[in-house]
Amino acid sequence: MFLKRHWNCYTFELCLALFFAGFALNRLVFSDNWSAKAKRRRTTGTGRCRYLKVLRRRAKNGFIEGKKPVSQRKRAAAAKAD
Repeated sequence: MFLKRHWNCYTFELCLALFFAGFALNRLVFSDNWSAKAKRRRTTGTGRCRYLKVLRRRAKNGFIEGKKPVSQRKRAAAAKAD
């Protein structure tokens, strides 16, 4: 028995009828994890992750905003002075 892919009134009523008739729906119609390969193809991390790369860097530095970065020379000079 093949049901429509979209869940609508007809399929719901049919599923209820099968349930009360004693059929195990998950064995007849649905198998768990049937789209695992499709999920792997389209999940986070399969593309460029432009925003996530930026977000990871910002999180590492504590989400600092509105400050100018200190130059390496000034930082080295301050370390020598201390």
